[in-house]
Formats: sequence, structure tokens, C-alpha cells
Amino acid sequence: MATQINLVSMSSPQAQHVPAAEIRLMAGASTTGQGIQSPPHHVIRITNLPQPKTPSLYLLEENNGEAREKYLRLCVPLHKAALRGDWKTAKSILSEDEKLLTASITKGWETALHIAAGARHVHFVKELVQMMDAEDLALQDNKKNTALSFAAATGTSEMAEYLYPRTHEIFDEGDRNALFFTCVDTGLYDLAMQMLGNYTTLATVRNGANETALHVLARRPSEFANQSSGLWIWKFAYKGNSKQTKALQLVQQLWKEILKLDDQVVMSLIKYPSQLLFDATRLGNFEFLAALLSAYPDLFWELDENKRSIIHVAVLHRHASIFNLVHEIGFIKDFITAMSDDEDNNILHLAAKLAPQNQLNLVSGAALQMQRELVWFEEVKKIVQPLSTEMKNKKGKTPRELFTSEHKGYCIRENHG
Repeated sequence: MATQINLVSMSSPQAQHVPAAEIRLMAGASTTGQGIQSPPHHVIRITNLPQPKTPSLYLLEENNGEAREKYLRLCVPLHKAALRGDWKTAKSILSEDEKLLTASITKGWETALHIAAGARHVHFVKELVQMMDAEDLALQDNKKNTALSFAAATGTSEMAEYLYPRTHEIFDEGDRNALFFTCVDTGLYDLAMQMLGNYTTLATVRNGANETALHVLARRPSEFANQSSGLWIWKFAYKGNSKQTKALQLVQQLWKEILKLDDQVVMSLIKYPSQLLFDATRLGNFEFLAALLSAYPDLFWELDENKRSIIHVAVLHRHASIFNLVHEIGFIKDFITAMSDDEDNNILHLAAKLAPQNQLNLVSGAALQMQRELVWFEEVKKIVQPLSTEMKNKKGKTPRELFTSEHKGYCIRENHG
């Protein structure tokens, strides 16, 4: 078979899809272990990286006294003015030499626009943009950052939303993907949604850690304002967007695009490199999960690496809002709650295990902690069939026996009466 080697720069967390050149090298035919002769050539596929759009570097030239003098006289004051947001001074300097608009004024190749964007001076940036051509807004420093990248990295939404419509059409795919993840990472969800509306393939792009935007958002329960457990099907089918967080709207938009793909592709996306459903469940990210489940209820049947459903994992990690979804899934509740994991623990066994430390710490003192554990165990007991209370796991313990052994360190006695 033809061997393909992709030589791709990993200098930035972005998915890169760029034209490639192929070099065919003739080689002697070889024979595989099955006696099948491979073709007498191999293909080395060398990915052509996009040429960076660099600013003018003429003022940074070594061994050039004139350039050095001009750098100290004009670039350094312009740099300071951009940091302060002092447009009056900057305008005066630029009037001496308009080429400074697109020149590197630092050793890192930043332009005045880069500096002002990083310093969050919106007015200064707008004034500069009025003087620049559209393609100049895509100039990159020596780390391949544009001014928009700086604005997104600082979380300055007004500036990023001002620059994006003026630049997105001149970005290559790699720059766009990197910017999208920067927006997700810094909470610029409005801009992320705008980008997703323009380029729907961003829903499936992966970052340097091979994660999609949904993977990133699955681990951020604090980004989703409402952690209640109301009627989730009604809520997400009919409730307007006005009371939902921007993060939740982005999740819904991402999920809508992903669900247009074949089921096999969808499952591959959400299970690699980690199972995002269970990442969200372990962290109690109720709103995130409800958005996915309401649009695709089949996800309730998904199991993690220990053969546990979302409801099982919610019980183990004491997330009541997610657990309460069991009351809203109809007849499949009985099937899901009857499942056992790879150690033959049923859902009541998982309720019997000692809660994670962060959940125990929600109340102080062993007595109150034990009381909460007992209440949780009894609540889960209400939804299981009577037979489940007597089932034994692989260690030969019933749920009640497991509860006792897990909590033997607590100085409180249970009253079974």
C-alpha cells in the first residue's frame, strides 16, 4: 500500500486543512506477511503550510543605522502610545510615515494594531482600522497572531466583534479554527456563534488536544447559569433564548450542526478523545447535558468505560439535577435503572458508595455528612425494583452492605427500625 506521511506544523492549536504536494519515491516492491505484493512506490504527502502574512520588518534590520534611528524615534513612541490608548500622539507619529501602519514596531513583529488590541483600547483600534486596507488586518506577529487574535485572547468582545466582520473572509482555515477556539476558551460566545453561522464546519473542528468545542464546554458547568432540573423536554423545546446563557446557545448551535451528520459520525465525535457526555455528568453540567439529551434522547442509552449510564454516573457523583431526569424519560427508566456496571454494581450500589470529597464538603461535620448520604441512598432506593436491593456485586455485597462498609468511618449509628 502507499504510505502517506503528513508533515504538519503543530505550533498552534488548530486543525489544518491545506493543499498538499505529493512526492512519489520509487522503491522495490515488497511482500506483506500475507504474501501480497505492495505497489513499488510510496507516497510522501508534504502539507504546504500557508504563507504567514507578515508586517514590514524594515525597521528591525540589523546593521542599519538609519533604520535603527527611525525605530527609536518613531516606533518606540508609537508603541507607548498604543499601550496607553493615546490616539492623538499616535496619529501625529503616523503622519510622519504612513508605512508605520503596517510595520513591525516590536521585536515580536507586532504592529500598532496588535499592541492596541492587546491593550484593549477599542477607540484606538477603530481609528487605526479606518486608515488601513482590509488585508492589513490579517498581518501576523512572529507567533502567527493577528490583532483579532489578541482581541479574542483578552476577551474584549466589543473589539473582537468589530474586527471580525472586517477580517474573516481573508483568514485561511487554520487561522479561523484557532480564532474560534480562542473565542470558546475566553468566553466570547457571541463571536463564536457568529463564526459558526458563517462556517458550520467549525462544529466538528478539533483543537491541539483533539477536542471539539463541545468537549471544551462539557467541562465548564460554571458557564451555564441555570442548574435547576425542571421539565427539560418542555424547557428546551419551547423556552425562548432570552434567559439562556450565551454558552448554552452556543452548545445548542454546535449540537444542531453535529446532528446533521450520520449517527456513527456523531458518536465518534462525542466519544473521542474523551466521552464528553460523561465529562459533563461527572462535573454536574446539567444545562449542557439537557441541551444534548432533549435534542437526541437516544443518548440516555450510552455507557461509559465502566458500563455505566449517565444516570448511574450522576448517582455516583451525587448530582441530583441530572439524576432527576430519570423521572422524565418514561418507560426506559426501568431498563436503565436495572443495568449493572462491569463490577455488577447496580444503581443502588453506586448510591451506597462514599460520595466524592467535594460533595461531602458541602456540609461540615461527620454527622451531617452521614445524614446526607443516608438521604441520598433512600432517594435512589425509591426508583429501583425491590430485587435490586438484594442483588450482590462481584465482591458479594448487597447495596446496604456496601453502604455500611463504605461509611464505617463515620461516628453515627443507623437506626433500621
